[in-house]
Amino acid sequence: MTNSIRYAFPEKEQGNLFLKFRAGEEVDLIVGDDGVGLPEGFNWRESSSLGLQLVVSLVKQIDGTIEKEEGKGTVFHIRFPLN
Repeated sequence: MTNSIRYAFPEKEQGNLFLKFRAGEEVDLIVGDDGVGLPEGFNWRESSSLGLQLVVSLVKQIDGTIEKEEGKGTVFHIRFPLN
């Protein structure tokens, strides 16, 4: 969310951030914005960004997965088992 606030809306005063949470047999946490998106060619999985490295590491520790949704803005889906 902090990166969205800092980088997603460089020329707009307003934008939308969202956090969605669904639970069933697994948890689906969706975090995103409708901003400018990540730069073309940016490899978020190999980023030197401490925030992204931390999220990827924590998701692995809970046997989860993280995927970036294609489209406008930046949207990540984090899924992990509920047990």
